[in-house]
Amino acid sequence: VASTNGKPPPYGRRDVSESESLPSTSSAVTSPALSREAQERWGSAVGNMHDLGLVVANITKTLEEAVYMDPEPYAAQTKIQKQAQVIKAREDRITALEAELGLTCK
Repeated sequence: VASTNGKPPPYGRRDVSESESLPSTSSAVTSPALSREAQERWGSAVGNMHDLGLVVANITKTLEEAVYMDPEPYAAQTKIQKQAQVIKAREDRITALEAELGLTCK
């Protein structure tokens, strides 16, 4: 992010030149200072991070494609659902009371 007014960019962001960038993971994994076991573990860790990145990208894509629910229809449907639950509970209670009294329903 380049600054246009001479001030540093917000939140400490700045352009990073290629010489300042972090070393590539492949050179860090194949460094001669690491044992073979360490290289394998780092290689697996880098692979896991790559897989994690793919999963996050897929989740992000799925969320972007998700159905958007308008608040008004949702609120109306919620009221209808609540009323249906209340009616069902009352019917169950009536059935239980009729059973206690020995009456038959319908």
